[in-house]
Amino acid sequence: MTSHEWYSAVQQNAPKTAVGQVMTPAGFHVAHTGGNCLAWEKVLDGGRYYWICDQGNGLGEKADEPNLVGFYATDSEILDSDEMPSLKIALEWCQCRIGDGSSK
Repeated sequence: MTSHEWYSAVQQNAPKTAVGQVMTPAGFHVAHTGGNCLAWEKVLDGGRYYWICDQGNGLGEKADEPNLVGFYATDSEILDSDEMPSLKIALEWCQCRIGDGSSK
């Protein structure tokens, strides 16, 4: 399997997982962040974006596991980041940064 085939399969299957069922309705999709690392990504109006990944730089397996979350500028500069104990709290953290991002 090529890396392109692998990534395509991950993109197709990730929304069906327990974590994907939380992240997809929240507007996140799978992103390849480099070095075979993956994150859930949500791009906001204006190009800023969030990445959420598990502690192994992957998509995670359970919604209640710790996650790393980052908020990035359009030039990939880290604006804010933290470690969260669960996806629910990570999503709340994102929401508190700039609301839903639709007007910023």
